[in-house]
Amino acid sequence: GAAGAAWGAGNNPGSFGMGIGGGGGGAGGNTHFTPGTAGQRGGGFITITARNVRVNGTISANGGTGGTGGTSPDLFHGGGGGGGASGGAIYIRTTYLRGNGLIEARGGNGGPGGDGDVRPDPNNPGQFLSYRGAGGGGGGGGRVLVLTSVDEFRPAGGQANAAGGAPGTGSNVDYGPGAAGTVGSAIIDDTANGAPTAHAGGPYVAVEGSSFSLNGSSSSDPDSDSLTYEWDIGCNDSVDATGVNPSVFIADNTVGTIEVCLTVRDAEFADEDSAFVTVSDQPPRACVRVTSALPVVESGSFTAQVFARADNGALLQCTDPNIASCNDSGDCLNPTYPACQSNTCIPPFSEQAITDSIASYEWDINYNASVGFQPDGPTGTQVSLDTTNNEVVLIAVRVTDDDGSSTIAVTSVEVINSAPEIITDNFPTSAVEGETWSYIMGVNDLGLEDEWQFEIVGVNPLGDARWEVPEEIECPEEIDAVVCGLFEYVPTYQDSLASPVTFRLSVRDTDLGRDTQTVTIDVEAADTDNDGIDDGWELAQDPPLIVGVDDSGEDPDGDGYTNLEEFLEGTDPNFFEGPNAPRIDAPPRGWETLHPVNMTLSLFTATHPRGLPMTYRFAVYEENPELNPSAVPVIDISEIEPDGNRARFDLDDRAEPHVLDDNTRYWWRGWAYDGLVYGPPSGVADFFANNSQDCPTVPTLDTPIAGGAVADRQPFFTVLNSTDADNDRIFYTFVIYSDRFGQNAVLNSGLIESSEGNMTTWQPTTELVDHQTYYWTARAVDGEGCQSSFAPIQDFFTSIGNLSPDAPVIIEPFPGSTVDTPTPTIRVQNAIDPDRDEITYRFELDTSSRFDSENLQVSNQVLEGLPTEGTAWEVPQDLVDNALYYVRVQASDAETSGPYGESTFRVNYRNDPPSAPIPRSPANGGTIETNYPRLTVENAIDVDGETLSYEFQVFDDDRDLEEPVVERSNIAENIEISFWRVNRALLTGEYYWRARAYDAAGPGPWSELVRFNITFLRQSNADMGGDVIDDVSGGGGSAGGGDGCGCSATASSAVPNLAIFGLLLGWVVFRRRR
Repeated sequence: GAAGAAWGAGNNPGSFGMGIGGGGGGAGGNTHFTPGTAGQRGGGFITITARNVRVNGTISANGGTGGTGGTSPDLFHGGGGGGGASGGAIYIRTTYLRGNGLIEARGGNGGPGGDGDVRPDPNNPGQFLSYRGAGGGGGGGGRVLVLTSVDEFRPAGGQANAAGGAPGTGSNVDYGPGAAGTVGSAIIDDTANGAPTAHAGGPYVAVEGSSFSLNGSSSSDPDSDSLTYEWDIGCNDSVDATGVNPSVFIADNTVGTIEVCLTVRDAEFADEDSAFVTVSDQPPRACVRVTSALPVVESGSFTAQVFARADNGALLQCTDPNIASCNDSGDCLNPTYPACQSNTCIPPFSEQAITDSIASYEWDINYNASVGFQPDGPTGTQVSLDTTNNEVVLIAVRVTDDDGSSTIAVTSVEVINSAPEIITDNFPTSAVEGETWSYIMGVNDLGLEDEWQFEIVGVNPLGDARWEVPEEIECPEEIDAVVCGLFEYVPTYQDSLASPVTFRLSVRDTDLGRDTQTVTIDVEAADTDNDGIDDGWELAQDPPLIVGVDDSGEDPDGDGYTNLEEFLEGTDPNFFEGPNAPRIDAPPRGWETLHPVNMTLSLFTATHPRGLPMTYRFAVYEENPELNPSAVPVIDISEIEPDGNRARFDLDDRAEPHVLDDNTRYWWRGWAYDGLVYGPPSGVADFFANNSQDCPTVPTLDTPIAGGAVADRQPFFTVLNSTDADNDRIFYTFVIYSDRFGQNAVLNSGLIESSEGNMTTWQPTTELVDHQTYYWTARAVDGEGCQSSFAPIQDFFTSIGNLSPDAPVIIEPFPGSTVDTPTPTIRVQNAIDPDRDEITYRFELDTSSRFDSENLQVSNQVLEGLPTEGTAWEVPQDLVDNALYYVRVQASDAETSGPYGESTFRVNYRNDPPSAPIPRSPANGGTIETNYPRLTVENAIDVDGETLSYEFQVFDDDRDLEEPVVERSNIAENIEISFWRVNRALLTGEYYWRARAYDAAGPGPWSELVRFNITFLRQSNADMGGDVIDDVSGGGGSAGGGDGCGCSATASSAVPNLAIFGLLLGWVVFRRRR
């Protein structure tokens, strides 16, 4: 069949229609055929109009497939296929196109041809010709038209599809398939006009009787087209206002919620939105002001009035100068109540009249915004209040109109403080030092709720002992005041000196109001003892004088002026105002004179604080008066007149000259005298009186000592200094001889000046010979050449290379002995030192021969004892009992130590019991075949080394150890092994035995209890008559000499066998000892 028809061009949706259906298939030839099928329907018609379209799937109006041709199998053609159906139409009108799907109106495919005959090709042998029906043509594409203002459509395979259908399959020798369908129209136009979006704003609030503004500025248009705005108040299909921001008036008594609708239009489209307006009642206007005289003082009163209106008339007429003006909103201005700024207050409240009226007035006295309005006053338009204290009072009035709306007007009233007022001035104008001055101040104050504090201005009573802290008291009857304060003050001596004194007394109320009063007081000094001296002056002295006692005539500083005189003159009674001390002039200290009678003593004159004339006193002593204050002068002269700045005394200026002793030191000093008292003495000077020549004494040789050794070839020689009666300088001559008689001088020092102190030393410049005996002496000579005799000659020994002392010999305790005390004395025979040095000893004692155990004791260096007694050291700490100790002693001189002397001894100062012996046979659990068993033990140990003996016991029951079957004690100890043969025949059975050792002090512990059995008993004829035998002991040895019983059937008696046993045992012991 032919191809389906195509849509024509055009943008008019009115010409859109359904697609044409597909053609049916043709019939087959001849009589044997199958009819062709019908074609499918054409594409439909889709129209979409919306503000926003989003395509994520597929919108399609595709044509169907054409019908299939009929079949003809025998000698005829098959039927041709039907043409495909044409595509339909899709029309979309939107402002916003979005998504990623498909929009398509494709033509249908052509139908396939029917099957026909197949014949051989006559022109081509072996080939065949087909007579199948030809396929139908494809249907034409449909129409797609999308009109949008904003294209955000992004499908994967393209924006839209209106393709033609494909031809059907099938062809024959005569015909081929039909043509493909034509392409339709697919248009997306993004230049189309978009619809606007309305936004009514809000929500809105308004007040009755007033205008408010609407706002549609948030409306928009995608194409930025010019818009118109229509407002419908109440949304009742009327236009009440136009424009973006119209002002709308709300009528009186229109209270509640109103819906407002907005329609926004461009040239083609329109959009609507709505909002709500909440309309509230117009509250009344009010302002409250104080209408009484200002300022308001505490404990006074005032009146406040409210001015209010509920309509749009004038709020108030500003004719009262205490009422402020108000602004255009009805708010009163200038809270400090100035005079009116205009004649009237008529704000343009509204465009139309408000017909509300005032319904009520309520007052809140002492209004608190954080708590809220609390009505507690009258209900009229004004209120009158009394004040009790200065404060800021907040007054609020709530005015309510007939619609129930209210306004709170607030004003503040400042109540001014009334300061306290002092009404008394009868304070005392005089006071006495130390006595309390008292004053009661009366004060009035209008603030009856105030509290008051009394003060001394500029004085802190807590830090000023003169004042008590002022306190509030009850007013006495004679003072008519609100409050009274007590001031108490104790004047001091300083106040009397500064009299009159002035203070400022003050009273202050809680609100810092203050009144001050100045008081002036004449203060009289106290004199309780009537001695003419102020008590304060007496107490102010250091140390103070005694108040209460008449001490006006006393002179504590000893300067000749009484306390009263010092007080009247303003001087210090404790400061000496007599002469000061003169100073020594001549002779100088330490002077020596050969003519003391002609000597003159001279002082530099003293000074006097009052400038009085003075004479002088001189005193000479035989001892230093500074060291002995009670020294009596041998010369005491006074009333010496000064000569210029010096006062002099000649020892021969009297009729009888003052003669001083020869070789005597004297001390002297002087005083100044002003006619009342002597001043302090001068310093003390000394001089030496020397009438004749005297030689020095013989020096005493000090070191080297007689018979001593020196370790230097140039040793120091020292003498104890000589004395010289004339106090002359002294020199010494040292002489060294090689012989004891002083015939051969080796060295001579020449003159060596005496050293300060007690000794003078000389060291020769020539070396002496080592290990040789020398002899030395010395004599003194004074500065005038007078010599003493030589000192007695002394010998000394040179020992330069030091030799160590030899080893001391330990003599106590005797080597190898035993001591019976825990702290023995170690004594040595003194060692010999070749250099004759002084020797000390060091003792060491230990239980270890290496002297390194915890028992080591070491002495300090012990000084050497007398040669006849040796040197001893008593051990300070207890030694370990039963221990062997090693002792060594070493002698040392100042440089070296000699070899050790060594020894040992044992310590045993308390008895220790022996240990338990160890049973050997019979062994525990053993069995024997004799009724006279031999009990053998390994010897016990006795740490004291004493000789031991043993006790043995045998029992037939281990539960009763009080009754042994047989026992024996005082068995002598053998070497290593001791034993006892039971001396009484035991029957067959089970037995127990034990043993213990004895020393001289008693027994040690028992050994363990050993169990044994006797199972076989052999007896001779001789044994039948007796069951007791004697012990046989060979004196030691571990091997026995045979059983003590008869062991042979042919033996006639056990006695010979016992004798043989004894002999054998003795022989064994003899062999062991060899």
